[in-house]
Amino acid sequence: AMDAGLEIIPILNKIDLPGAEPERRRKEVSDLLPASKRARFSS
Repeated sequence: AMDAGLEIIPILNKIDLPGAEPERRRKEVSDLLPASKRARFSS
């Protein structure tokens, strides 16, 4: 994707499963992306 000039959009999925550690995963993604590139959605 990066070679093609496409933007990579990380998605957290199945965060309701036991052992998913959603807050830890959100922090990992937050450490990689600037605040202006982050959004939180729920369905």
